[in-house]
Amino acid sequence: MAEPTSAVVSGGLLLGVAVPGYLAGLDPSVIIASFAGAAVFMATAIDFPVWQRIILFLVSIALGVFGADVAAKILTVVLSVPLRDVTIPQSFGAAITSASAVRVLMSFSKPSRDGESIWSRFWFKKRDSNNEGEE
Repeated sequence: MAEPTSAVVSGGLLLGVAVPGYLAGLDPSVIIASFAGAAVFMATAIDFPVWQRIILFLVSIALGVFGADVAAKILTVVLSVPLRDVTIPQSFGAAITSASAVRVLMSFSKPSRDGESIWSRFWFKKRDSNNEGEE
């Protein structure tokens, strides 16, 4: 059973996110789904300190809200092949995006076995090729 304090805090956070989003003209189901996806991300992000998890939680909600439409369209196209005439709602796209987007972006910046991140490989190759012509 959930603690009363955690239920009140969760409800307050959800209300604090949903009301401004509703007033801004956003779909409430997208906001609630983004909150749920961010909660899933936060529950699995035990390898970060609390203050970083809070920041990543807010970033995850924002990514879920802004990426909901794109994710829903991509999932609709991908799932239409085997399932035919399926339409994924924006709220599902928001939940998937907010639960996974921060981890995906972190995996790009995480060093691989050879010590370079994916971003640094692209950046330094492009930069080195530009510098070779100048010398």
